[in-house]
Amino acid sequence: MLVVGAGVAGLATAWALRRHGLTVEIVERRAQWGAEGSGLFLPANAVRALRELGLASAVTRACPVRRQRLFDHHGRRLSTVDLGKVWPGMDACVALHRTDLHAALRAAARDIPLRMGTAVTSIMDGDHPVVTCSDGSSRSYDLVIGADGIHSTVRALVFGGPAPEPVGQVSWRFVVDGDASISDWNAWLGPHRSFLAVAIGGDRTYCYADLARERAVADQDWREAFADFAEPVVTLMSRAGTAHRAEIEQITPPTWCAHRVVLVGDAAHAAPPNMAQGAAMAFEDAAVLAEVLTSGQPVDHALEAYERRRAPRAAWVLRQAYERDRTRAMAPVLRNAVLRLAAPRIISATYRPLRSAA
Repeated sequence: MLVVGAGVAGLATAWALRRHGLTVEIVERRAQWGAEGSGLFLPANAVRALRELGLASAVTRACPVRRQRLFDHHGRRLSTVDLGKVWPGMDACVALHRTDLHAALRAAARDIPLRMGTAVTSIMDGDHPVVTCSDGSSRSYDLVIGADGIHSTVRALVFGGPAPEPVGQVSWRFVVDGDASISDWNAWLGPHRSFLAVAIGGDRTYCYADLARERAVADQDWREAFADFAEPVVTLMSRAGTAHRAEIEQITPPTWCAHRVVLVGDAAHAAPPNMAQGAAMAFEDAAVLAEVLTSGQPVDHALEAYERRRAPRAAWVLRQAYERDRTRAMAPVLRNAVLRLAAPRIISATYRPLRSAA
């Protein structure tokens, strides 16, 4: 079997398949690993999925996140959410540097053959799909798994799209080192914009800012759009250095499975990041795909079972992300009143179906 993509989705999937006794190899279009300057907040269902995959050690040094605090952009607290009540009886939510998680997954999958700097250029589907790569190789496989992200080459080659859809937001991500002033998860909400700061351990803080696209002024320093935010936002931005800018996009393909080709992670389903479910959904995908492929049923039936189990859950996340963005887009006076009165109840409800195993 071939896994296309060696991000967190691809590595987790390859590990899960190998753990179930299947023969796997990976191709990755990047020639070398980069130092991605961003963090990850992993809700409790992501931690559970890692544990089920036998990868709990990947987050043993992560920073526990036990509460979420919501503020308006002037720094007035709107609500504090106890995550133990959102995820009762489950592992603590955690946060860590993306590079640390990726390194841990690479270490776990170190015995799986991996070709770096190798892009897929064509796929001929069939009982044994033939994959041609940029290194000149052409090989057949029992199954091809597209784990190559929201801009998936596998999805484009085999499924013909669709292309990702912009949701109308621009984001910036960065990590500040040597900062112990932030604990847990904190968000400041302004008109048409928000700023997030999460402790990720080692006196490091992961920061994320987003802005309605129509309000992003060309050639303007993005920080000017948040200059009226309360401390510690301004200080965190002043230490940002280079922030990674990205359009927020989503993807909802009509199907994830062809004859012997299947999509996982953001290649199959990608929602705006406000539910923090990108990695969680990828880890759950990996566990379910490995389970159905080793259940004794024909491969085509196994892939259908995988999509039947996973698609409703991914659709729920997308709907809740949309509803959260609608709430954030309310007039500030109304939005703040709603969050003061009901933030814990609302947040708990958005995650309730994800408390059960995938």
